[in-house]
Amino acid sequence: MWILIVNIVLVLAFAYALYCILRAKKTITFEGKHVLITGGSSGIGENMAYIFSAMGAALTLASNQPKEVWETLDDPARSSKKSRVAASIPTRSARS
Repeated sequence: MWILIVNIVLVLAFAYALYCILRAKKTITFEGKHVLITGGSSGIGENMAYIFSAMGAALTLASNQPKEVWETLDDPARSSKKSRVAASIPTRSARS
């Protein structure tokens, strides 16, 4: 039960912080910056890649799923054409 309460509090805190940022009408840009995202092939990492790309950042995505990383980077609807790198990190079983 307490985990649910903590999650609700975190979501509300995040929503309030986002509201404050949007209310201030400050433009956040990552032009000329390079962002490294681990786990960038799916989930939160993939969505963060789209967000940082929309803000103008060059991306480096690291994951143990190279095909999915390239799909994320090559998605023309969501990803910019800035300099992009994908790194495949083999799992322990793949190294044996």
